[in-house]
Amino acid sequence: MTAIFIIIGIALLVALSSFTSSVGKLLDKRRKGIKIVTQRGWLIIALNFGIIILSVLQYFFNEKDLKQKDHEATKKQTFRDSVLKSNYDSSLYVLKNKFDTSNINTVSTISQTLGKYGYLFDSAQKRLVKIISDSSKTKIIVQQDPILSVCSFEGIKLTKTENGLNYFDLLFCSEGAGSTGFNINIAIVLSDSIPSNNYFYFKDNLKLRDRLQIAKDAAYVQHFNFSDKILFKFLYVYVTGTYTNIDRSKSYKIDDIYYYNKIARTAGMVEGETRKNIINYIERNK
Repeated sequence: MTAIFIIIGIALLVALSSFTSSVGKLLDKRRKGIKIVTQRGWLIIALNFGIIILSVLQYFFNEKDLKQKDHEATKKQTFRDSVLKSNYDSSLYVLKNKFDTSNINTVSTISQTLGKYGYLFDSAQKRLVKIISDSSKTKIIVQQDPILSVCSFEGIKLTKTENGLNYFDLLFCSEGAGSTGFNINIAIVLSDSIPSNNYFYFKDNLKLRDRLQIAKDAAYVQHFNFSDKILFKFLYVYVTGTYTNIDRSKSYKIDDIYYYNKIARTAGMVEGETRKNIINYIERNK
């Protein structure tokens, strides 16, 4: 929003500068020194100086937005990597406890058993791959783990204020693969201060249900609302629970907090001390 005002300001100053320079003299050659510049000329100088200042401000705001987007992308990638590593490590731990992979006969038994169910154990990469057969050839497809999160683009959005209520959309994305088997609770917390240290509203009756399915790289919209008489600056969404892949063969955990800044109309993930404070507030008010 600030960037739009800056662009409008630059446009107005340019238009006023062009108009002023076209309707009168800027220099009075009968005078000497700086007095040669007329009042209209000084106005043109001031307008152009204002254009320069606004252009510099626009540059810094653009840089700030880019850094914010890079920061959010880095946090999201770190989150994805941590979830994938956790799922990968837990899978290897189960295999290691059930089988002695150093024994050739045991490995052979594992491979035969997995083959009956359409899977192959890739010992080099230490992962399971699904085998799909057809009449012409056999295809080996690496199964991806679904990463469920609030979407990075407009994941939390105030859509309208109507009939005394604020209406919000909460978008969930399933990246890498489809997801289902949801047993997820969603809590809403509001704050009226920056930084957030005064929490005063709590809503925890939102859920994602077991039968719901979100396709790969698709989104699901959860709607919620509350009274517009409640004044707030930050809205926090605490998402916790479990979900599965589409065939329900693997289960995953989610335990994340996201924010919506009403003033800047931005959203992202919450970490550190703010996260701890929000969880403590929710625990005290259940």
